Amino acid sequence: MPRQQHEKCVRGPRGVGGYVTALIAFACLVAACGKAPVEATAVADQFVRAYFVEDSMAEAVKLASGGAKTRLEGLLSQIQAAGANEPVKEKPRVKVTLVETQPVAAEAVGYVYRIDSETPGIAPITAKLRLSKEGNSWTVSEFDQTP
Repeated sequence: MPRQQHEKCVRGPRGVGGYVTALIAFACLVAACGKAPVEATAVADQFVRAYFVEDSMAEAVKLASGGAKTRLEGLLSQIQAAGANEPVKEKPRVKVTLVETQPVAAEAVGYVYRIDSETPGIAPITAKLRLSKEGNSWTVSEFDQTP
């Protein structure tokens, strides 16, 4: 009889099958939580396209909030004060690649993009964005780029 008690302790009350099922359910839950919402990814892509590809600071500002919006509005004001309201006609062609998605919380997601210019001598840019959900909308709440 002591041997039977030992086996119950090792396997648990449900047996090995219960643990396998629980492990599979946990893995599915982790995988589902690890994905970024489609809406957030769409806003991140729109922001990167507006800012880096189309060179449209005004459109990028519309997709931003918080510190990112304040920073972009400051840059937009400087551009307008310098009289450079029109985007450059001969913009460098760039290739944008989503490198990493970093789910932070239920209502916050981080993205890392690499922007490569087809113009020789221009170093690649790494853009880091953090999107936050405000009400029903996703906005870029933090934005940084290097170099």
